[in-house]
Amino acid sequence: MNNNDAIISILEELKSKLNANFETTIIDQWGKTRKVTFTFNEPASIEKINRFEKEFDWVLPKDYKNILLIHNGLDIFEDENGSGFELYPIEEKGDNNYLIYFDSDDADEHIVLEMNFEQWLEKFINSNGAYF
Repeated sequence: MNNNDAIISILEELKSKLNANFETTIIDQWGKTRKVTFTFNEPASIEKINRFEKEFDWVLPKDYKNILLIHNGLDIFEDENGSGFELYPIEEKGDNNYLIYFDSDDADEHIVLEMNFEQWLEKFINSNGAYF
């Protein structure tokens, strides 16, 4: 199974657990039940990704390109307070690190995650959106 197939498989398994409105109820790391929602954007085209790389002189990591070709951005485990995870669409350029954990509203306080997207996504889903 290649990386793209693995990401598709992980996302399809997740989607199979959601209702028609892309919602589910989870038990969080504190033992509380909460409703969370998921948003899956339409895919980016390879042309859009290539234009982005040329415009910003930035070669995107292969696993990030793979997810953009499946969903050009997504929000997962978003609760009523807006907490959750957002993978930005390609139109919202960030820096060269695209897997970053913010533990506060201060953008300077962050941790770059040392893993690829497939590893991160699987761990994040298995933890019900809890930080691991």
